[in-house]
Amino acid sequence: MGDAMTKRRAAFVLLTLLCTACTQTHLASPPPQVDEAGQIKAADALQYESVRALQSEPAVLALAKAVARRDKDRLILSREDGRTVEFADAQPCLPEGGDTQCTSHRLAAWLPSRHAFLVDVRRYEGGHYLLVDTRSGESLEIASPPHFSPDGTRFATFDGDDGGDGIRIWVAHGQSFVSEWNLSSGAEFVRWDGNDRLLVKGAKRTSIIVRSASGWTLQISAS
Repeated sequence: MGDAMTKRRAAFVLLTLLCTACTQTHLASPPPQVDEAGQIKAADALQYESVRALQSEPAVLALAKAVARRDKDRLILSREDGRTVEFADAQPCLPEGGDTQCTSHRLAAWLPSRHAFLVDVRRYEGGHYLLVDTRSGESLEIASPPHFSPDGTRFATFDGDDGGDGIRIWVAHGQSFVSEWNLSSGAEFVRWDGNDRLLVKGAKRTSIIVRSASGWTLQISAS
């Protein structure tokens, strides 16, 4: 009887360990493999192309079909806890034009490794982007698609419109990001060179924004 009881206890312990391992494996499962950089590049190229931007959403929805869908004028996004975040259009901005009070929400990118959706908000004139956290459902308003640093702790946005936001660098703060540096100057993203150097292209030259102990500074290139 003692041997039987010992075997039952050993089997119970083994089953417990297996279940724990299964749970840990599930929790540590990697995010889906999608081309996040390609999505950001595509969204960036459509930043000033309203018609093409509105027409591009079906491809992104197909990519994120397990967590995002559209129901007529509502964009429905699923959080990681199963709850949903919804964005409803107000007088949708149609490709051929629309009401001057129109507002459209378009899924521009799905970024599972960043725990985020990128929503392009278009108005009759102007607009912005929302970086929606898939854990909390909270939205961060930004001027352009985000260009993340290699380690993902920062991203840069670019707004070249007159009176726009210019160049802004954001830094991770908890599960969101906060503004770390801003320059009211029109420029285009080129690339990150490591985590502390950002190359940008102005009207005549490519320059470098560098982070040091004293913060970020713009270094003008000679050519």
